[in-house]
Amino acid sequence: MQPALAGQILLDGSDLTRLRSMDRARRVAVVLTERVDVGLLSARELVALGRQPHTKRSGALDDADREIVRWALDVTRASALADRAVSELSDGERQRVLVAQALAQQPALLLDEPTAFLDAPLTGRCDGPAP
Repeated sequence: MQPALAGQILLDGSDLTRLRSMDRARRVAVVLTERVDVGLLSARELVALGRQPHTKRSGALDDADREIVRWALDVTRASALADRAVSELSDGERQRVLVAQALAQQPALLLDEPTAFLDAPLTGRCDGPAP
């Protein structure tokens, strides 16, 4: 996201600064914690935007893309939020949907703080399963 002051940033042997923006978008996803206005999009529509680097010029999703969006909503436990407007979500719900969007992008690298502000219930202990 920032130009390197020195050296290189390699991902799977490729210099990220030399990749075309679309190739970089296919390989790197970023989940930020700052609030971004996404207009009137539903949570599902926002997650579907993660597929954009993989679609043809029309941006239309095919069945495989829609399945990846469904999967991303499922694994982030955001399926119940899918049809709600993003503007109506709590900060934690919104962050959960943004993580789903990044997963739908199918990156090789996911950056920043993807679990900050999640409404994740605490179950068990951090150092292993509950006794």
